[in-house]
Amino acid sequence: MISAQITSDLALLSTSVQAAAPIKTATPLRKAALVSAGYALVTEIDTGLAGAAGGLDAADPAGYAGDLVAALMGLATAAYDQATLADMRGTVGRAMFNLSVATGTALTR
Repeated sequence: MISAQITSDLALLSTSVQAAAPIKTATPLRKAALVSAGYALVTEIDTGLAGAAGGLDAADPAGYAGDLVAALMGLATAAYDQATLADMRGTVGRAMFNLSVATGTALTR
């Protein structure tokens, strides 16, 4: 399951970037806050990706068909979450690159 914190922080970063537009005229403090929030979000997404990948390693239940169905549903959910988080990671990573170009901040990650 994708953490509510990730979706909340993603919405907050999006709102903050829109509020700071145009980025070229934002204060250095505002630019630094945006970059910091972006890095924190990337870290949260990376942690979520690691957790979702762990869900794909579930052992196969033996015996009861209901357990097998539940395990397969869990694997499907973990795979969907991992795909969604990977897409988020790409989007936020690109946004961080764009922010670094707009603010003149070197990416250090």
